[in-house]
Amino acid sequence: MPRVKRESSVGPAVPAKRGRARVGGDQAAFLHLHGITPAPLVESEQGTDALVNNAAHMLQFPRAAQLVDVAWHPPLHVCDAAWNSAPSVCSGARPLPPSSPPLELGVNGQATTLEPFHCTTIPDSRDASCSVHLLDTGGHVYDLAWSRTDERELWLCIASAPHRGEQTQVEAPLHGGMLQLWRYASNETLSLAFTVECKDASPLKLEWCAPGNDASLGVLAAAYTDGRVRVYNLPRGKACQCYEFEPLLELCIPHTSVTSLTAAGDMLAAGCADGTIAVWDMAASTEKQPAPFACSYVHDTLVCALQFQLLPPLDVNAENHFEGQPTTLCSVGLDGSEIVTNVLDMDAPYRIAHSREPRYTVAWSPWGGAWVVDFGDNHFGIVSLRTHDAGQHHVLGFHHGRITTIATSPLHPFVATGSADGSVKLSNALATGKRKSTADGARVMHKLFRLALQDGAYTLSDTFYPEGVWPRTPSKATSTLYDQWDPSLAITATSWGMLQHASRLANGTALGLVRIETIVRT
Repeated sequence: MPRVKRESSVGPAVPAKRGRARVGGDQAAFLHLHGITPAPLVESEQGTDALVNNAAHMLQFPRAAQLVDVAWHPPLHVCDAAWNSAPSVCSGARPLPPSSPPLELGVNGQATTLEPFHCTTIPDSRDASCSVHLLDTGGHVYDLAWSRTDERELWLCIASAPHRGEQTQVEAPLHGGMLQLWRYASNETLSLAFTVECKDASPLKLEWCAPGNDASLGVLAAAYTDGRVRVYNLPRGKACQCYEFEPLLELCIPHTSVTSLTAAGDMLAAGCADGTIAVWDMAASTEKQPAPFACSYVHDTLVCALQFQLLPPLDVNAENHFEGQPTTLCSVGLDGSEIVTNVLDMDAPYRIAHSREPRYTVAWSPWGGAWVVDFGDNHFGIVSLRTHDAGQHHVLGFHHGRITTIATSPLHPFVATGSADGSVKLSNALATGKRKSTADGARVMHKLFRLALQDGAYTLSDTFYPEGVWPRTPSKATSTLYDQWDPSLAITATSWGMLQHASRLANGTALGLVRIETIVRT
């Protein structure tokens, strides 16, 4: 029997309208849900015709002057009560140590020489009026992170090895590594302020825990190869020398070593090599070596990365408790698992997914309302937390090598990913919000740059066409190239700036090269 078209029993026939869920959601409702008040529009010289929709504009580009922090942000009194305002004690200073030879690099067809501990500025190929900063740390970049400072200046902390490649015969070498503090001034100049000497161990992971003040740059936690986490309150006004600082706190887990870090408010969580996850409440810590208030075996092996769900917890009335601390963690490890854990009930973890491939990185995106993870097969995407498809994975993009780092920002929906093939790509976390996002070319990735090694020479290119994520159908499946890449090409760390510097992106490589650029100009 053929289908019969139902007739409307009440009133005239009205054409059906597409629901807002099918067109990507209501932007006004999204802004109201997260408490965002759009900045007032200002008439331009061309008149009112040149004005743009401010709410829609904010959802597409990171305008630091208009956006506010969508994620949970700790109140100021929490930071004041949790951290000591006195900077760490400096126990000595000496000149900067000798480092590796200069780095020879071809940038867009032009030969460029980078001196260790120095920054070179080149014009941006996308906009000649803007600049891209290239700096040489002199050794392998383990991690980097922008500070949470005020509007006067921005600080970039880089954890690096003392020398590039095999250690050379130099005078008084650093056996462990160093922390490099670079000052990004308001006139968009970058310079090395000072370094922190690490004699016996190398710093692997960095996490800024609290903003600074007039005397301090902020509270920094660093995980070292000796298995310990040292917390510093770095002072301002230091000369360009190498210093030794006494840590405020020294954290450790017996019989294992810390391999990943994340912080939220006065809570610091660490993933360990044996699969343990430990959480410290820094506001309640009165000793220099406090014990974690929560500690449990979550993974079967090494925890590669973990991230707090930066949303306020719910109270008994199912309303946001903004004075509380985030309690939900998502972690990934070498066992191929994605596990969600409540720090108040560590013995009941929930495994979202599992694969035979290791997972290396995870980040929280408040704009997508979900975690962004690598899927282990060179793809990355979002783990949905929506009711109708909770736990489902939606692909955002892919690389032609192992994905090593993912960075998100609470101030815009852009997702930056780096891989072992030396490339950094930019995608949008809101791309999976539409029901029709699986259409051809609906999800676009922009390759910011690519570091390559050809005939023994390193080249850096940044003029690429956008790439699209195609739907997985029997006739047209997404395919990626699997190849072996030189280890020095790997993108080891990626970090977005904070506050009005939200559109600045820093990327570190295993070669020791760090590239800093502005993604969207205001």
